[in-house]
Amino acid sequence: MNFYLLVGGLLLATAVMWVVGRWIRLRFTPGGKLSRQLVSWKYGITGKPDYVIYHNSKPIPVLVKPGKADSNPHDTHIAEVIVHCLLVEETVNIAPPYGVIRYDDRTFEVDYDDEMFEMLLEVLETMHRDREHLDNPLDRSHDSRKRCYACRHCRRCDQSLVR
Repeated sequence: MNFYLLVGGLLLATAVMWVVGRWIRLRFTPGGKLSRQLVSWKYGITGKPDYVIYHNSKPIPVLVKPGKADSNPHDTHIAEVIVHCLLVEETVNIAPPYGVIRYDDRTFEVDYDDEMFEMLLEVLETMHRDREHLDNPLDRSHDSRKRCYACRHCRRCDQSLVR
């Protein structure tokens, strides 16, 4: 009898810890923002959505961009929010049905479906393949001191405009 109670208690404790573990994988600051970078070792990517909201118990990454929106979101912003969807899915084991891109005057929902997932995998494969064949790091793609100042690689970049 005691053996069965012990096994049952261990199973219950394991189940509770699994559920709680899924809830706390995405830690938030008091303002609702994520408190850390999300990492996918499987796909070799990192990122941090501006917010993650929940709708019908599903996580929805939100990307906030300054400025007014065009008639459609920029392709790079779509790619960024799809990466955030993948990272959220890898972190909490629940696939977001879509991601949100929020501009000052407009909001777009980007479906996170099989087609978008496959497109993302193709882009990631190309990026990883191209990175392996680079003899030299990529050159800076702009002449803006502000962008260099805001870049997290600024201190170790040999092409930085901020020195």
